[in-house]
Amino acid sequence: MLISETLFLYSIDEESKKIELKNFPILLAGAILYDLESEGIITIQPFESVIIGPLVHLEVVKKTGNLIFDEAIDAILSRKRDFPVPYWLTKFRNKKFRKLVIDNLIHNKYIQQIGKKYEIIKPVIKDEINNKIINCIIKNHEPDNKLKLFLMLSCLRTVNWKLLPDIINHKDKVIKERIEEFQETMVKDKVGFYVAMQVPKTTYRVGGSITYRF
Repeated sequence: MLISETLFLYSIDEESKKIELKNFPILLAGAILYDLESEGIITIQPFESVIIGPLVHLEVVKKTGNLIFDEAIDAILSRKRDFPVPYWLTKFRNKKFRKLVIDNLIHNKYIQQIGKKYEIIKPVIKDEINNKIINCIIKNHEPDNKLKLFLMLSCLRTVNWKLLPDIINHKDKVIKERIEEFQETMVKDKVGFYVAMQVPKTTYRVGGSITYRF
């Protein structure tokens, strides 16, 4: 399952069956960039400056058969040069890409859409991810790359933590520190920094000395 699909799945409130995740569009755009990078479709170049941001370079120009990837490839190909991460976060946060994520989830029979509501068809998938998250956060297991990137996005204090009661109800200092590790990793990341900049009223302390306020 793609990071963007996992994020969408976790944004669904199982009672209201609506999207309940704050700042969902920008988080989804970040997840799509992570998906493209994880699959080797793009590479993200080093920072030129914090203002401009690192450039996104397309590595794969052939169709993949994945609706999200193919639309992203077409969008990147339409530019005549490499554009920075903030530009693509703006492009990938639109409703077209959100619909493609939904279509993928419906096609793979993970969810069904009823009007503006969504029902999870395979709750076992979410249970499996829950177990991985609990193992990572509580038992300190090392996550795979996709889970790590998902957790980086989720730890922006915008995730609906009631979806993970075993974590939110855990008051252990070690758990709090573990979540803060993912926050720190996020703001040091070439994509995560610019996602975090667009999540308001959030404070991150990196390395005990540098403070980012967004």
